[in-house]
Amino acid sequence: MFSIESHQPLRVLNPSVPTRFTYTEKCSPLTTTDFELSLDGKLLEYETDKVVAIYDWSGGYLRRETNWYWTTFGAVLSDNTSIGANFAAFTNETYFSENAFWIDHKRTRVSRVLYDFNEQEPYEPWHIYDEARTMDLIFTPQGERNDKMNGGPLVKMIFRQFVGTFDGFFKPENTGKIAFKGIKGFWMDPDCLTGYPPANPRGSPCFCLFKKGPGIFCIFLLLKKGVETIQFVCGL
Repeated sequence: MFSIESHQPLRVLNPSVPTRFTYTEKCSPLTTTDFELSLDGKLLEYETDKVVAIYDWSGGYLRRETNWYWTTFGAVLSDNTSIGANFAAFTNETYFSENAFWIDHKRTRVSRVLYDFNEQEPYEPWHIYDEARTMDLIFTPQGERNDKMNGGPLVKMIFRQFVGTFDGFFKPENTGKIAFKGIKGFWMDPDCLTGYPPANPRGSPCFCLFKKGPGIFCIFLLLKKGVETIQFVCGL
């Protein structure tokens, strides 16, 4: 059962410009008990105890020109330790960062995360870490979803979302390292130019589901007006 006390979600409210705000709430992982998903009218097969979810609720008023890196994943390890993460760069850094990881639903905040990768060869492994080395990750991309939109001088978007696996560790203060390998997750790089003001003050909730085991199974659910729609399914 999810609650604020038991899962310690990350909640961040920051100014985007002096008179406007952005808000985000994230939590990982959520273990599933029962749900049903279909694609093109066909049920997707999975084992409930091998699927975890993260959720993201974001809203507010972004800057007219906005781009950011976003990394997220969640899993239950072989010893039943649950881990999850939410990391970002180029957004929510001036005030309160939206960087955190969870171990058995206990949250550890991370001040700043650095991304080291080859933009010309994005399928090479990427290094994601913080200066204090409370977390250190190697991300290996295995597939991607991408999109471009050109709506003239006021609206443009370039979007890339890589799905793959994470190897690395978390090290909360005063505890030992929690190491892991082959954890499924994704990294996203949206670059947007929108007419002012780009606003979504009520927020948009979404869920990401990750399956444990062979192959890549990553589903990104975008909720609109109470209806769940699958935005993409990668590598079934």
